[in-house]
Amino acid sequence: MTNIIRVNAVHHTGISVRNLDTAVQFYKDLFGIEPVFIHDSSGPEIDRAHLGQLVNVPTPDIRFAFMKVGNTSFELMEYRQPRGKAFDRHNNDVGVMHLCFEVESIDATQATLKTQDITFTAEPIRLTSGPFAGCAFAYFWGHDGLMFEVFEVPKGL
Repeated sequence: MTNIIRVNAVHHTGISVRNLDTAVQFYKDLFGIEPVFIHDSSGPEIDRAHLGQLVNVPTPDIRFAFMKVGNTSFELMEYRQPRGKAFDRHNNDVGVMHLCFEVESIDATQATLKTQDITFTAEPIRLTSGPFAGCAFAYFWGHDGLMFEVFEVPKGL
């Protein structure tokens, strides 16, 4: 029998970005999300060679921001050195993840995002049956060609 490790919560999800300032501005302008802090790997508390072993990237120079929405956090990371390649994946590629924001109104959110030149992949899907009956969701392209989702949960669900 295997020992089970108890997980208390998901602390954060990390997203590599091309330019940290541009990504932070994206979240600030569209959703009003401000960074909790912005830091980098140049301080004395971080051994870059050891960090490279941890993240499997040789001696990285990383600038990062922690963003918080409700009780969830996500980290934006810009690898200044070595630079990563541009995002070129699709949702069905193994390992691809997306960030989903819960919103009060999918229609109002989509209308507002479209005024900011955000492109949606399709009109929202509204679910009428199954475990998510009453919910609606839509996907859109954000910074760095990354896929995002907005999700409406009706009150009381």
